[in-house]
Amino acid sequence: MTHSGPSPILSPARRYCSPAVDLSFFLFLNTTQSQRAAHWDDFFLSYYDGLTTALRRLLSGSSADPTLSPTMDMPSLAAIKADFARHALYGFVICAFFLPQMQGDPKDGPKYEDYARCGEIADPFEAGRAMASLYSYLGEAGENTGADLLLEFVDRGLVGL
Repeated sequence: MTHSGPSPILSPARRYCSPAVDLSFFLFLNTTQSQRAAHWDDFFLSYYDGLTTALRRLLSGSSADPTLSPTMDMPSLAAIKADFARHALYGFVICAFFLPQMQGDPKDGPKYEDYARCGEIADPFEAGRAMASLYSYLGEAGENTGADLLLEFVDRGLVGL
């Protein structure tokens, strides 16, 4: 099989991002609003415990850098939550795209060719409008999913309006 299109991985496109981006995506895509309401602090405590345990294990096996030690200060839970608040919006963007689609029937949804046509539109506003039209099959339920998610982000102080 030959591939004549652009490389799927572009070196200049790779950038560091906070782990909070993935955490936000994971939490909001894989839990319900009622689960988050009931267990928000539990989720963060579990994440924090797992993170610091893993860091200490990794550092205990590191002899390459003498400044790294399993006894070094770990980020606090408050620092993890603050970082999450600064970066959670990136997770919202991803979830706002996927959550409504997860409610629809895949056979009714857009096909690869539909996405490709949107990618060929030079004007970013028109491309966005064309992309949004691909999800009209989701109807009001799809719109409500995105709106409810945005309201939860606002209520949690993760985005200001």
